[in-house]
Amino acid sequence: MSLPRIQLSERHQIVVFLLVLGGVLLALWRFGIHDITRQRRENKAFRDDLARSGFADQTREALDATVDHEQGVRDRIATEWEQITDRLATFSNQRALGHANPLRIEYKVELLHTRARLDRKAATLGISLSAKELGMSEEVFTKDDPRTLMVQLRAVEKLVDLTLDRQIRTLHKVHPKPPIQHLRPSDGALILDEFPVEVEFDVDFANFYDLFRVVFEEDKVFIFRNIRIVSGATSQAPLRVNAVMSALLFDAS
Repeated sequence: MSLPRIQLSERHQIVVFLLVLGGVLLALWRFGIHDITRQRRENKAFRDDLARSGFADQTREALDATVDHEQGVRDRIATEWEQITDRLATFSNQRALGHANPLRIEYKVELLHTRARLDRKAATLGISLSAKELGMSEEVFTKDDPRTLMVQLRAVEKLVDLTLDRQIRTLHKVHPKPPIQHLRPSDGALILDEFPVEVEFDVDFANFYDLFRVVFEEDKVFIFRNIRIVSGATSQAPLRVNAVMSALLFDAS
């Protein structure tokens, strides 16, 4: 069954057309005015910000000079930050160490070489190195990051070297703890990685004081996280020191 056809007179067609056209124009006017009003508000806010900044009244030459000045300030800050991180870094090769991507086998080889070298050094100095394993395992699992293990090994190696050079009597314990990331609060960007190492050793007063002094020297910086001192076992080493000391590795990006 066919639907009935509605026939409009010419006058009615004109009325319908005008109504539709009016609706379209009303919609365009409404949305157009809304966009224009929003754009005007944004432009006004921009002009107000520009007026408050003082740049609106400056010449092109003055603006160029301001840009050059700001760029110079940023360059000086970047240079100063680089100098600070170089001064506070534990490792002289921190940029290469930060970008390193060692294989698991490379870590294992370095661990064996480091153990052997520190054993020879301790024997030469007549120091008892009880912590022969350096608190690090040769086993590397899939979840382990070889770069983290390598930096932990370098932190352990440097700290053991420092204690041996201070003529400690006995190194009872050395154990790397999980690294700690320090992020910039504003955007969460990495500032530095901290690699804590727990150590326990016997030492006399003079050499312990010397260890405190040397960890503030360039390329030897370690931060004391905590420290506990009790009486040692012998008169030659009257102090038993247990401490957590952290190596610092600044972001090299």
